[in-house]
Amino acid sequence: AITCYIEHEFDAGKVERTLRQMTQKHDIFRTTIQLVDSEPQQCIGEKTKFNFKFDDISQLPEQEKQQWILSTARQEGLQEFNLEHGPLFSWRMSKTHANEYIIMLTFHHIISDGWTVSLCFKEFMSLYFGQPSTPAAQFKDYSLEENQKLNEGYYDESIEFWQTKLNGTEGKLDLATDFPRPVYPSFQGGYVHNTITAKDNHKLIEFAAKHGTTPFHVILTAYQILLHKYSGQNVLLSPRLLNVSCHNG
Repeated sequence: AITCYIEHEFDAGKVERTLRQMTQKHDIFRTTIQLVDSEPQQCIGEKTKFNFKFDDISQLPEQEKQQWILSTARQEGLQEFNLEHGPLFSWRMSKTHANEYIIMLTFHHIISDGWTVSLCFKEFMSLYFGQPSTPAAQFKDYSLEENQKLNEGYYDESIEFWQTKLNGTEGKLDLATDFPRPVYPSFQGGYVHNTITAKDNHKLIEFAAKHGTTPFHVILTAYQILLHKYSGQNVLLSPRLLNVSCHNG
């Protein structure tokens, strides 16, 4: 679950009414995935339903409170969603202190990503506090527009560019491994955590600024150099996390 701490007083009933308003306004919150002619399709229901829980843990000792938050956030994140019946998101609000709350947002990735979760939170705050809200652009309209552009050849030039650019690449990293690669990948993996000191982090930021780039791209470049060293391959295809922001001025 994505957790957000807020310093303000909230009314549980008003929160629930706001979520109902959001669900009615945005089709994606009423979305389920149904099989139509053996193909999965987005279906938008008329009924407004969502999962909302409210807790008051303000009386718990601080250590128990933090343990409860971590445990509950983990449980929320591990919950299963039924694509066919929905809803595909849940919202949990917990009062931790006077005028302090924590919100746990959990979405199925089929209807959201990190960017849209942020927009969802902003929309909730605007509706709850009665601020002006712009008309909602629906995902289905965006999808139809993109399909139309694709059919009309809008992306042909870009597709041709990348097909030429990636021509001859295998998309496979030839690294020496302790065991033979399985015929079918399992996609099982793990996490490796490393912490850098504040001093090294400051050096990284300075180095990135000096070369007109970001710390992310410096780290990505170092990672690709490491992969080149161990694989001997000169062309490396690596996924990148993209986040597009628009700024005025």
